[in-house]
Amino acid sequence: MLYGFALSLFLVSTGFLAIRWAFHRPPKIFYRVVLGGMAARFAVIGICLYVVRRAGNVDIYGFVGAVMASYVVLQILEVRFIQTEQPRRISDANERN
Repeated sequence: MLYGFALSLFLVSTGFLAIRWAFHRPPKIFYRVVLGGMAARFAVIGICLYVVRRAGNVDIYGFVGAVMASYVVLQILEVRFIQTEQPRRISDANERN
């Protein structure tokens, strides 16, 4: 389960940093970072699931359960971050114009 929590924390942390970086970029870049980041994170999860399944010494059900539970909670926090930062982004854009 620890591996699952660590993987989720790593993925959400990198996603958070990427979104934070993209906030002050044009909308096209922002949405590419958000959607591309989601696709990349799902790919990493898939690869990790494959590796864990092949390793055989890790409880696959505990790993998947930990990844899913912690990833959902951390995704909720990430969405809340975007919602709180979005009005600031809009006001910054309006001030520049």
